Amino acid sequence: MEGIIFLTWIISVVIAVVIAIVIAVVILSTVVAVPEDTVYRRVVAGSEVFVQSPNYPNNYAKNLDAHWVLTADSGERILIIFRFLNTELRKDILKVS
Repeated sequence: MEGIIFLTWIISVVIAVVIAIVIAVVILSTVVAVPEDTVYRRVVAGSEVFVQSPNYPNNYAKNLDAHWVLTADSGERILIIFRFLNTELRKDILKVS
């Protein structure tokens, strides 16, 4: 009888561990990785924020992967105007999301 109780306990522990691993994988797969060099700028209503490439007006470093995150208060919108945008064909990418 003790053997059956012990076996039941082992099965319960294994099931609990498997469930914990599945939950951890689901949570980790939904986390978005933010690059270390990300620049955060808070946009206040009525203000202007200028974003430019590192080392502007000179060239930026080869293979640079730059990220900017603009945030505003809930319900506010951010208007983006590109005054000058020069990209290298098939190498530079601008993504707004």
